[in-house]
Amino acid sequence: MFTIPKDIKSNLWEVNPHLIYLKPFSQLYLQDKDSKHLWCIIWLSHPDEEDNKYYRLPDDERLQVCMDFNPKFNVEDPLIQECIDRVPDLCLDSVQQVYKESKDQLLKINRFLNKQEINLENVEQLVKVKAGMPKIFKEFGDIEKQFQKSKSDQRVHGGRAKTIREKKYLQPEE
Repeated sequence: MFTIPKDIKSNLWEVNPHLIYLKPFSQLYLQDKDSKHLWCIIWLSHPDEEDNKYYRLPDDERLQVCMDFNPKFNVEDPLIQECIDRVPDLCLDSVQQVYKESKDQLLKINRFLNKQEINLENVEQLVKVKAGMPKIFKEFGDIEKQFQKSKSDQRVHGGRAKTIREKKYLQPEE
């Protein structure tokens, strides 16, 4: 699990100290004690738009945000690329992983369709693809509901898990 503070001046290594011990993040930590590289990695790869306002931007614009925030950030650096690739496995739970994969796929399909010119040769194919979109959106909606439910079940002040009493499993007798 990964905690994203609201203040970008926060040091992500202090908020998520467990990453300091996990490769490849442990190697990144040695170069990035102020966590600016880690902020950029999270902005590029964390799917929760409530915590990561930049995720809805196209990839090139997100990368530009990172470069503006941290001019030393190099997405071509093999260590940074490895960290980006490992975010889903090391920083997201299973519901967040499925949500990220589905959201990324939906965005790719949408961007692809929006770039297509409509002409007599491809109009029939585009109509078929667009006819299947409601099913894809419904499936994504179901995944998003599960994601939101998972978030509300987990989030309590300080990022801790809810207690049995807070989950309403234990009701005190009055």
